[in-house]
Formats: sequence, C-alpha cells, structure tokens
Amino acid sequence: MLAAPDLRGHGRSEGARGAIDRFDRYLEDIEATVRWVHTSWPGKPIFLLGESMGASIAIQYVTSNQSRAQPFSLAGLALISPVLRPTIHPTVGEAARYLRYLLTAPSRPAMPTTGREELGCRDNAFNDQLRADPLFVRKVSVRFLNSLSIWLWQTRRKAARVNLPLLVLRGERDYIAHPAATVAFVRRVATTDQRVITLPEAYHCLLYDPATPQVIEMLTSWLAAYPPTQESAPLAERTPLKKDV
Repeated sequence: MLAAPDLRGHGRSEGARGAIDRFDRYLEDIEATVRWVHTSWPGKPIFLLGESMGASIAIQYVTSNQSRAQPFSLAGLALISPVLRPTIHPTVGEAARYLRYLLTAPSRPAMPTTGREELGCRDNAFNDQLRADPLFVRKVSVRFLNSLSIWLWQTRRKAARVNLPLLVLRGERDYIAHPAATVAFVRRVATTDQRVITLPEAYHCLLYDPATPQVIEMLTSWLAAYPPTQESAPLAERTPLKKDV
C-alpha cells in the first residue's frame, strides 16, 4: 500500500503557493498522513519516503517524532536524491531580484523555480510535462527561500537522531543535491542499519530517469527485507541491526 499526499501549497492541496509561515507546518501534513495510514492499515509497518526537498521533511518528522509522548511507529526511512545542501547558485540577476524583494515584499512569491529543469532530469519528455503542469509551483517567496536555508541547516544537524533502518538512493550526476552533504549526513546518523546506493549516470530526478526501474527494484527489495506483518517498535525503542554501505 502506498500513500503519497500533496503537501499544503502543492499539487491539489490547499494553501498558498510558494509561501509558508513556518516550514514545520509540513510536519503536520506528514503527521496527518501517517495517522491516516495507521488507521487504514492497523498493525502494518509504516515506512516513510522523502524525495529531494521532501527528504529533509521526512528527516525532520522522524527526529521530531522521537520527542513525542506517544509517537507513531515507523519501520524505516527511505531518502531519494536528498537535498541537504543545494549545489545551485543564483545568477547575478537572481541575486539582484532576491535583494529587491527582500526589501520590498519578502512574502510575495516572486523568485522563479523554473529554468534549470535539464540539470535535474535527463528525461526531456518529463521536463516538458513539468513546464506545462498548471499545478507546478513556479515561484516562491524570499521568505520561503530563507526558511528553506535554515530548515536544511537544522536537518543536517539532526543526523545523530536518525535511528531507523535507512535507505539512501542518489544519482551519480545529481547536479541539484550536494553529494558531500549527503555523505556527511549518513556518516553521522545513529542507525547502523543503513544502505547507500549511487546509480551511475543517473540525475537528480530518480523517479523520472532511465534508471527508474532500478530505483523501484532496489526500493522494493529493501522493503521486502522487513516482514510485512511485523508490528514496528516505537522510534525510541528501535535498535540498530546491521550496516551495509
């Protein structure tokens, strides 16, 4: 069973496009999804998957969930092309636009998120589909970008609190996510039950790439290693099992 929600402000969900007051609002969306899955399929292990920027949200949810009095049980964490530090730097024009809106309208979605699709995905058909998608968020606010920078910094600092079976899949030619940030994060995670796979020639957008069948196969194989009827232990009770890097 798979549940894939649109976060607020994205897809068909409600919420302002390209702006949010606090990034931890997204954790409320994940909480609602996990609660729904837990109710719909009681007793089944729940795995959390985060892709790209969503990986940071998944990490933050896992680590914040540990501090709750009655956390939902999670069986594992999968990260696909996690962005813990971006590699893309703004152009001179983008920097000037950032400063202008920082001073005049920091909450207004005015910073373009399009224009570099080929850096993220080598599937031209998907890039064309993305550019034509009316639900795609094409602009974000300066406040959103500032909050994202802080959010990613906080995420990197929480590596030692990740104590779940961990799978990380990344492309060798990922020009969006900084590889050193991912490597450093994995080295600091608490769990020793971890597997990190780099797919040769693959780009950032692993779910729309010639390597996608391999990605699905690896993800399915990883999930199959855990008994489907096993009741997951609460996060605070998880213990490391094995290491496979």
